[in-house]
Amino acid sequence: MLGATPAKKLFEGEDPIGKKIRLGQVSFEVAGLLQEKGLTESGYDPDDRALIPLTTSISRLLNQTHLHSIKVVAVRPDKVAEVMQAVRLLLRRNHNLSPLAEDDFRFVTPEGIMQWVTRSEQALNRMLILVSTVSLLVGGIVIMNILLVSIRERVREIGIRRCFGARRSDITQQFLFESVFVSLLGGALGVATGLGVSLLLERLDFLPAQVTWEPFALAFVFSSLVGLVFGIQPARQAARLSPDETLR
Repeated sequence: MLGATPAKKLFEGEDPIGKKIRLGQVSFEVAGLLQEKGLTESGYDPDDRALIPLTTSISRLLNQTHLHSIKVVAVRPDKVAEVMQAVRLLLRRNHNLSPLAEDDFRFVTPEGIMQWVTRSEQALNRMLILVSTVSLLVGGIVIMNILLVSIRERVREIGIRRCFGARRSDITQQFLFESVFVSLLGGALGVATGLGVSLLLERLDFLPAQVTWEPFALAFVFSSLVGLVFGIQPARQAARLSPDETLR
């Protein structure tokens, strides 16, 4: 039984029923076609398959004496636990396992897959939070160093402003504003880059992308916080400069 994908590739629109194909060194006759299902959202192609008799696969292709996996379908969702228990008892009896021995097989259920996906997603989120935190710290340190260099280069400007009546709070607000502005500018560039990459991936049909407003709001908030936190010390240092010393 051929899936739609190999049938199209091998026979290019011709009727494959009754024709011969070869899997490895074994020749098979096509007895029928599987119903076409189409690509899934993740890009998996369920039509790219061929079904052959189990005994033929074990003896002539795989050279195995055991099954790698067995697919069991329950008639109703509420029967899954009952079916799993019955299959467990059957396999333990066929594998000659003692009552104290652990199972030498495992079950893969939709619930188990969802739990694995959830754990993987949580681990990925924790890793992304860690990377983001390190990036914010590095960015904040860079902003603080930029402000410190700017203060050293603008000592005379600060002294002149103080002589013409600028208070320490005015100097502090000026450099805090510059710190927040630099941080917001970096956040805006990062948001634009992320948005562009997301739209590009969606346009190329590489990965599905969904753009929401939450990342933009978080980028604005965290950029402002980084600018404020790492700009306080340079701003206070600039405000403490003496007008006489700066002019001299």
